[in-house]
Amino acid sequence: MKKTYKNLLSLGLCMSVATASFSQAINESFADVTTLPGSGWSMQNLSTPAGTGTWMQGDGTGFAANSGTADEYIAVNYQSVTGANTISNWLFTPSRTFQNGDVISFFTRTVDAQQYADRLQLRLSLNGTSVNAGTTNTSVGDFTTLLLDINPTLNLTTYPETWTQYTVTLSGIATPTAGRLAFRYFVTNGGPSGSNSDYIGVDDFAYTPAGAGSANVTVDKNYHPYTIIPLEQVTPITIGTTVRNIGTVGTTDAMLKADVFMFPDFTTPIQTFTSPATTIAAGGNTMLTVGTWTPSMIGDYYVEYTSSSTGNTVTSADTSGYVISIDDNEYARDNAQVSTAFGLGAGPVGYIGSMFMVNATTNLDSVLTAIQKPGENGAAIGDSTKIAIFNVSGGLPNAIIGTSPAYIFTAADTTQMVVHTHPVMAVGGGRLSLSPGMYFVAVVEHETSVGLAFTNDVFKTNSVYASWSTMPWTAVEAFGAAFAKTPVIRPYLNVCAPINTTTTVVAQTITANQVGATYQWINCGTNMPIAGATNMSYTATVSGSYAVIVMMNGCADTSACEAITTVGINNAAASSSVAVYPNPSTGLYKIELNDNSVVTISNVLGETVVSARMPKGTHTINIQDQPKGIYLLQVTTGSSKQTSKLIKE
Repeated sequence: MKKTYKNLLSLGLCMSVATASFSQAINESFADVTTLPGSGWSMQNLSTPAGTGTWMQGDGTGFAANSGTADEYIAVNYQSVTGANTISNWLFTPSRTFQNGDVISFFTRTVDAQQYADRLQLRLSLNGTSVNAGTTNTSVGDFTTLLLDINPTLNLTTYPETWTQYTVTLSGIATPTAGRLAFRYFVTNGGPSGSNSDYIGVDDFAYTPAGAGSANVTVDKNYHPYTIIPLEQVTPITIGTTVRNIGTVGTTDAMLKADVFMFPDFTTPIQTFTSPATTIAAGGNTMLTVGTWTPSMIGDYYVEYTSSSTGNTVTSADTSGYVISIDDNEYARDNAQVSTAFGLGAGPVGYIGSMFMVNATTNLDSVLTAIQKPGENGAAIGDSTKIAIFNVSGGLPNAIIGTSPAYIFTAADTTQMVVHTHPVMAVGGGRLSLSPGMYFVAVVEHETSVGLAFTNDVFKTNSVYASWSTMPWTAVEAFGAAFAKTPVIRPYLNVCAPINTTTTVVAQTITANQVGATYQWINCGTNMPIAGATNMSYTATVSGSYAVIVMMNGCADTSACEAITTVGINNAAASSSVAVYPNPSTGLYKIELNDNSVVTISNVLGETVVSARMPKGTHTINIQDQPKGIYLLQVTTGSSKQTSKLIKE
């Protein structure tokens, strides 16, 4: 129930002009109209001839109150007069001492789809306790100051059909003067037979003296730890947040309302929660939990919090909320609003990532990241990063249980944010199965500087950690506010049908047995993808161990490694015709050719960095302008080819 009348400050033992002024505040919600006379309110119907209607309790069946239960407002209607005549029906507030800066506010509305125009005035008298409004339906008596006139021309569509707040600040008063305010339901050609007048309500009237103290409640934002949750991982979501009293006096009826909406309907909540009235001292706050909600279907939801209290006059922070999405397989902590990027900087192996709770046994198939790899003049080309999945012990990452192949940065990647989905496999191969518990999903960098995109405003403490070779795991907020951010790291869970990862080997050719998929062959010795090796089959050019990542419908799995040891047997004659030294080197190599040949050097991306025809003899090859790494040297002599590995330090 709403309170019908409340002084915001008691007078206390030591009265002064200021405290007397403060005690004048009125907050009337019209929960029970019969109590108004006892609080100093008065009514007078000067309609001629007067009808049976007067100011009365609201009819909740026509429209509900602005706040509280359906009928908790005051109303007046066309029955104020008989026939077709002028309505002048008055409602007087208690007497108060008015001064410049006093604020009057209230809500009002008329019926839906109105067919008869309504009008309401707010007037002021500075003649003490007088309720003299004259004796006729056009007189105003002592209430000569018109503060507000809603729909004076009686337009059919002007009076609001939804609860609308009106606010007036008093001015032009020479000295503080006693008087009264009055509502006047004033409609010409009104009544049962008239062309105007229907039914209006007034609710939540507040008079706040200038400088008066008040209770003002605000509501904090209280984001859920995750912005996207896979449906299979959903658990009951606690609905609640902190309500603060930023006013100068305490309140005994602070309340929190929470509505849950499902996109795209922001009108009708699918669930509503309301707290009981709560006492909050001036400057105090309390956490109000109003219930739990369990999403049952995939979709986007908006959780909206609204705070209220008697005497609440600052409304700018009364509402907050957050969006949460329920997905079939995606987990996220970020809100997709990328601010910029941060990382561990150049140096030894480093990790930065987020904690994710698994509530039901699942598989982790891939991880999406948004990464920036700055670099100039090709300095970043060939650098790489990957994903590591840790189990958690004692609240901190413990052992790596899953990894992804390395992602190698190209020239294009150094000028933009790279959004990439990394296929993940368990350590030892196969899908990564997770039982219920906490897991840590990290981006790994090796002797390089990787910038990880982050979101600013949904950070939760003890959810993002970093570490490098010489430092223990540390929550990022320990490094200062600039690092208290949520990185864009999104695991994808349990949506993959089994993938056939068996292969068939014939001579130097390995063929994946899964048809209709996308393929990426990798070198098991380096765990690096082989540039251009994206067909169902791969023919090895050098002896080594190889596997294939098979991707279908956004899912990925990796085959066992196959050893190829027979490469170059038929080219033995050509093998002895080439000598390269020193290897490794800083980029300068000597090559000795016994025959005229075509010499080609390519990087791990398959990009050619050297291609030249060279006669028999000794030559110098220079790749000092290329980044450190592994390169492939191919010497073609007639119909014979010899391939070897160059290492640039």
